[in-house]
Amino acid sequence: MHLRSAFCVHKGVPFLVIVAMVLCLVLAAPAQQAAPSSQQRCSALQFLDLADLPGAPTRIVSAQLVVVPPEGLKQPARVMNQPINPFAVKEYCQVNGYVGPQNQFELRMPVSSDWTGKLFFYACPGFCGFLDPDACNAGLTLGFAAVTSNGGHYSALGFDGLWAADDPVAQEEFAYRGNHSVTVAAKEIVKRFYGSGPKRTYMAGCSKGGQAALIAIQRYPDDYDGVIPVAPVYDYVGRSVIEAAWIAQANDDGKGGNVLPDAAMDLVHKAVLAACDGDDGVKDGIVGDPEMCKWDPASLLCKPGGSPGGSNDGCLSETQVSALKKIYGPAIDGSGKKLFPSGYALGSETDEWKGWVNNKTLGPSGPTLKSRNYQVSEQFMRYLTFEKSPREGFDPLKFDFDRDPAKLGRAREVYDATSIDLSAFRAHGGKVLIWHGWADGGIPAPASIDYYLRVLKSVGSRAGTDGFLRLFLLPGVHHCAGGDGADQLDALRLLDEWVEAGKAPEMVVTTKSVGGKIVRTRPVYPYPKVPVYGGSGDINDPQNWRVMDPWKTDADIPAPSGVYR
Repeated sequence: MHLRSAFCVHKGVPFLVIVAMVLCLVLAAPAQQAAPSSQQRCSALQFLDLADLPGAPTRIVSAQLVVVPPEGLKQPARVMNQPINPFAVKEYCQVNGYVGPQNQFELRMPVSSDWTGKLFFYACPGFCGFLDPDACNAGLTLGFAAVTSNGGHYSALGFDGLWAADDPVAQEEFAYRGNHSVTVAAKEIVKRFYGSGPKRTYMAGCSKGGQAALIAIQRYPDDYDGVIPVAPVYDYVGRSVIEAAWIAQANDDGKGGNVLPDAAMDLVHKAVLAACDGDDGVKDGIVGDPEMCKWDPASLLCKPGGSPGGSNDGCLSETQVSALKKIYGPAIDGSGKKLFPSGYALGSETDEWKGWVNNKTLGPSGPTLKSRNYQVSEQFMRYLTFEKSPREGFDPLKFDFDRDPAKLGRAREVYDATSIDLSAFRAHGGKVLIWHGWADGGIPAPASIDYYLRVLKSVGSRAGTDGFLRLFLLPGVHHCAGGDGADQLDALRLLDEWVEAGKAPEMVVTTKSVGGKIVRTRPVYPYPKVPVYGGSGDINDPQNWRVMDPWKTDADIPAPSGVYR
């Protein structure tokens, strides 16, 4: 008997006997026989026993070789708005399973001849609770093995927090630990399939997925070589509870409606564009650099006798102006102390506000759907904040900004990725490519600027910071994707080039497609640099734009918000 076959024979429960037999047939073939095919090696993974994998007890449920259909792989959903070549691979090994206790995952591995030796992890958004396996295609089409998970639980789409009730383990898996254990498991499965583990591992995700990328390099700096936090809600508790309650209260009319109806938001956005579209040298329906925009909401205040709220005379009441200023500003307590770095950026008051900021009545006599700010704050406080969930109704409209933040200490320790100590990650050559849409109606873009400024202050120099962490702000782009701006960029390829070749992204070309056709192209530079149109030539040709750097000396660098100590 072949030595490896002899080693595989052992006593055990029927499942383990089957495991041993299948693995022996595939892995213990005599030397003179042909090597196992991709089909055989993939199918054998179904019987791989990883229940004792240290730190990541894993059960593989299925493993099959998938032939890509003639129409190619699916474009990843908007939360991983990475352009792909859908015909880059012809087949891949798909492995489904879970890492205890409930971290379901899907791993897609190109056949050996297509593999580049790298692993990509797509981190789920929102409150997770589902698998989005097509997001793996962003890495798969580059020749990476690619994995994603459900965040450690099953739940409804949107902000459903019930799964976390009275379950601190599930809360911690969702916050940080689950992605780590799935990464450990994925690396081991990759090693078993190819014969060697990945030489590079990357993570990307938007919103909560962005938080996942940052908390990963803070807690587990050796897990990844590069990360792409998109619109990262790194202050997960501050944004989900405090700032969300602040915005909900600012726009509450006391009757279940909105201080600023949809028509008023349209009016405001039109006024902002009139004042600031063109600051970058071209009028294209987008605020190119909101930091340059000096529009004041008070400019829309009604004169005596005016009709507020988007009427023909186009003005706002004092109550509406006050609400608008609060939405643009950060949450504060009674003494004026900031509780979150920022409010929304000028130019973000687009259709996304109508879901995030406004309550919405479904149909002429239908129910009222609370704003997403209300929903996330209410669900987080009821189910995710405490080890023993109160469960009874929590009303964000009654959140006390002087007393209630003190109740969030335990939650902050679990969920927040506010640490700026990235020294261990930086030391082994790790790279961070953050991007955020300026018109984000979910996570205010200025919050990402504050994180960058805090890292810069910690590192001590702009050159030192930009050597491993860069921030790109995309004008007119919504939360994760969408909006009027150019929202597609080849971020994963850029990150890979930065890690592998030391080629830091100096300028990123972003595009917007409609019906499969590119309709807008814009250059974007690392913050604080901004693109300015040169005045002639096609505005969709990046060569016709020049870069402007507002920081001439270190004295021009603004201080962080001061929220985090």
